[in-house]
Amino acid sequence: MAADPKPKTRARSSADKQVKRRKLLDTALDLFNNRNYQGTSIEMITEKAGVSTGTFYLYFKSKVEIYRLLNAEGNDILLKLIEDALSWPGMTSMTRLSAIAGAYFRYYSEYPGYYRIYSIQNIGQKDFLKKTRMQEHLNQQAEQILKTIESVLLQGVEEKVFEPMDTWQVTLALWGMMDGLFILAEREQQNLITGSFENLFKQGVKIMLFGLMKKED
Repeated sequence: MAADPKPKTRARSSADKQVKRRKLLDTALDLFNNRNYQGTSIEMITEKAGVSTGTFYLYFKSKVEIYRLLNAEGNDILLKLIEDALSWPGMTSMTRLSAIAGAYFRYYSEYPGYYRIYSIQNIGQKDFLKKTRMQEHLNQQAEQILKTIESVLLQGVEEKVFEPMDTWQVTLALWGMMDGLFILAEREQQNLITGSFENLFKQGVKIMLFGLMKKED
């Protein structure tokens, strides 16, 4: 007796849906980066992806939702990069902080589209501030990233490698300073950076980390 072909048909249908959904996400990522959020419409996304507007709404409720989903994808990438960077045994608190900074630089360098989605998430858009499950998830991801940094700072203070500090405030300051360097790089058209941006970033991180070290009594 011949096998029932229905499961195979459903599998192809499911795979096709995933391909279409991925195509919409990748197209939206490209348009948001090239035209920004305000300059991108759902019609632009569907036209470039080669699907109907109705197809868009099969997968996403709104333009805000697809933007948030891209934001969450980027956060997952960054979290994985940080996890991998901290996976080596015997790392000191200083090398762990340096590894986190290196992971963030790698994220910015290798996934610039996702970084820009992340970095402009809330600028001028009231819709982004509405409380939704996805927004709560994004907040949890951001907190996980920052709490990872804070745990390293706590380790350094306990080991008396770092000066006593308000670890949460220092975490926010470190993250903000790294972001500031990336924002500087994004303004490259102003010719503010001469030489390698990677060297500039490393120098900035070196200055930040040196300031944390416990001074000799």
